[in-house]
Amino acid sequence: MATRRVSVAPREAVVGIDTLEQKVTYFGVVLGFVMSLSSVYLWFNGAQHSRVGYAIQFAFIIGCSIAMLFFATKRKRSGVIVSSLLLGMYLQLAGVAFLYIGIWLLIRAYRLQKYGDPTLFGSSRIQRELSQARRAGKAITAEEAAEKAKVEINTPRPAVRESSRYTPKRNTQRRRK
Repeated sequence: MATRRVSVAPREAVVGIDTLEQKVTYFGVVLGFVMSLSSVYLWFNGAQHSRVGYAIQFAFIIGCSIAMLFFATKRKRSGVIVSSLLLGMYLQLAGVAFLYIGIWLLIRAYRLQKYGDPTLFGSSRIQRELSQARRAGKAITAEEAAEKAKVEINTPRPAVRESSRYTPKRNTQRRRK
């Protein structure tokens, strides 16, 4: 009987999306709305026999974009992934950006579940520590590997101090000729 691997991150973190993923999804929603406007243009200016096709294309793009917007505001990863992948496959070459968004969210969910950190930098450091421990013959968990790699697991970035937000003004004097 195979043992089931336990997720390092809590379920809410794996199922939900963070602010970076939410902003990328909002970009995809705006891109979807812009692409639907091109369908509207073709709908009104196209040949009589293809107007129904442009109407269906408009409805599908708007529907998937609204679904992406809804799931992004609710912070539901699976809904954003499904709607963006559907839109990307429907639009074929024009939908490469939507395919990228869906696949990127899938990869980040996998890294978050396996290593506790969705970023490439953090998950590769944790994997390096895990492989070094495995070569040494030690049993180590991902949390312990993150501790050794000094990577924070699934925590937001610390707030920027007020004094370090802005570049201080310089005292520049003009040269006189």
